[in-house]
Amino acid sequence: VPLSAGYHIPMTDRPRIIADLRHLLGSLISDPSPLLEKGRAARAHVEQYYTWPQRAQQLLEVYRWVTGQRSSKPDWGIPFGIPTAAPADQTAQTNPSDLTYQTDPPQEVFA
Repeated sequence: VPLSAGYHIPMTDRPRIIADLRHLLGSLISDPSPLLEKGRAARAHVEQYYTWPQRAQQLLEVYRWVTGQRSSKPDWGIPFGIPTAAPADQTAQTNPSDLTYQTDPPQEVFA
């Protein structure tokens, strides 16, 4: 899910996850205004990438690439969300914009 459509809580140790989630939920209780825009962005993201017609088109593009009918690997800009860099200070609250992501999964995922 892109950050425009949701929130990122790093999967670290359980106490940190709980603290980050508590902080996020507290922020949203104090100011729920971002939820409407994030909800719209989330729906648009799902409609763009996850409807049956979109999935069928994506699969067709993969088949075309594998069979040599297309020269470039299909890329729909969907990151796997694997953080490659985290904020230097791990004790501070994590700001999702401080993280960077790799767009291809590690090869061992498919081994």
